[in-house]
Amino acid sequence: MKKYQDNYKQRLLILGLVLFAGYSIIIVKLWFEQIRRGPSHQKLISRQSVRRIRIPAKRGKIFTSDMHILADNEPEYSACFYLAEMRRPGGRTKTIDYIQQAIADTAISVDRANTISRQQIIQHMNLRPGLPFTVFRDLGPREIAGVFQTAMQYDGIAVVPDSRRIYPAENIAAHIIGFTRDANPQNARDRGDFFYYVPDPQGKSGLEKAFDEFSIENRIRGLRGEPGYRLVQVDHRGFIHKTLIDDIQPLDGNNIILTLDWKSQLIARELLGKKRGAFVLLDASTGAVLAMASSPSYDLGKFSPRLKPEDYRALLNNPDKPLINRTLQGQYAPGSIIKPLIGLTLSASGMSPTEEIYCNGASTIAGVRIRCASWRRGGHGTMNLISALKYSCNDYFIENGCRIGLEPIIVMLDSAGIGRDTGIELPEQTGLLPSRKYKLKHYGTRWNEYDTALLSIGQG
Repeated sequence: MKKYQDNYKQRLLILGLVLFAGYSIIIVKLWFEQIRRGPSHQKLISRQSVRRIRIPAKRGKIFTSDMHILADNEPEYSACFYLAEMRRPGGRTKTIDYIQQAIADTAISVDRANTISRQQIIQHMNLRPGLPFTVFRDLGPREIAGVFQTAMQYDGIAVVPDSRRIYPAENIAAHIIGFTRDANPQNARDRGDFFYYVPDPQGKSGLEKAFDEFSIENRIRGLRGEPGYRLVQVDHRGFIHKTLIDDIQPLDGNNIILTLDWKSQLIARELLGKKRGAFVLLDASTGAVLAMASSPSYDLGKFSPRLKPEDYRALLNNPDKPLINRTLQGQYAPGSIIKPLIGLTLSASGMSPTEEIYCNGASTIAGVRIRCASWRRGGHGTMNLISALKYSCNDYFIENGCRIGLEPIIVMLDSAGIGRDTGIELPEQTGLLPSRKYKLKHYGTRWNEYDTALLSIGQG
C-alpha cells in the first residue's frame, strides 16, 4: 500500500512539473511576442489597416501670348457611392443587391441608362473598396437634384466635385494643343507610394504632352502637378473605418504661356477655311511662332473626357486626314521662299548684287524648258538680285544657280538648318537636304544641271 502511494505521489509530481513547464513556455512565449516583438507586430498591423489614398493635382492652363485660354479645367460633378456606408446585415449578396437597386433608382432619377453591371460592383469591392464608386459623371443641375432625391432613400450616395480638361478653342490650334487621358497607374513612378491610386490626367499629344512634365530631377512642375494624399484606417474588408490624416492638398500644375497670338491664329484658320493646307507665321526677329494652323482640323471638345470610338473611327477614315499636323508632319517643296538663301549663296560666291541677266519668261536647262511666273507677258526683262527677289524671278535664280553649281548652294542651305529638326517642342518630320549621294542612293541616277536648276527655285 505504501509503495502504491509513493508511485502516485511521483506521478503527481511529474505531471505538475510538466504542467509547470508548459505554462512557463506559454508565459515566456507570450512575453516574447507581446513585449519583445510587440512594436514590430504593431507596425505590421498598422501596415495592414492603414491606407494612403492619392489625390491628383489640378492641371495647369495653356494661354496664348495675349492670355487667351486654350486649355482649362472646369468643375465636373459625379454621382458616387461610398460602399462602406451601404453594407447590409447578412451576407455580401445582400449588400450587392442593395447597391444595384440604388444604382437603378439613381439612373431613373437622372434619366440615364444604367450601364453598371453586378460584376463591376464586385470588382470594385475587391480591388478598390476604400474609394468611392463612380456611377454617373458630368451631371447637370437637374441631374444633381435627382441624385440628392435618391440619396434620401439610400445610405452612402453623394455628389462629388472633380475637374475635367476643357478646350474652349475647339478646333482652333487643335494640333498644337493636343489632349489628355488619365494616366495608367501601372506605369506610374509613384504607384508604390499609394495603396489606392487615383491617377492624374496625362498629356497624350501636342503641347499637353510636350509640357506634361519639365524636369523630374529638379522637380520642376509642368502642366501636371504633384499629388496630395489622405491617410485612412480600414477594416478587415478594406472599407474606410476612420480618417487618420485629413487631405494633404496637392500642388497644382504650372500654367504655360505660348508665343501664339490669338488674333493671328484666328486669321490663319480663316484663311485656310476648308482647304487642305498649313499656315505658319513667325516673328522674323526672334523666330517665335505667332500662328500655326493645319487644315482640316478637329474638335478637341470631343476628346474630353474621352473620345467616343465612333468619333475616332470617323477621324481615321476621313480622306482629308484631319489628325495629321500638316505644319510639322507634312513634307513639302519649299518653293520660292528658298530664293533669299540662293541670293545669299550668290553673294557669298562673289557675284555682285547689281549684276544683271535678262528674263524672257523661261529657262531651258538640259533640253527642258522651266517657266518663270512672267512667261505669259514675255518675261520680267532685265533683273538684278534685288529686283529678282522682289518679283520672284525664276530665270534669274535658275541661270545663276546653275552657274555657281550645287556645292555652294548645299553649304548655304545646311547653314540655314535645311534638313534638320527645327527644335520646336512638338513632333516633326525632318526636312531633306538634297545631295548627289542622296539622289544616287534613292533614285539610282546621278545629279545633273536640271536638278540644280530646280533646287535654285525650291523645287525638285
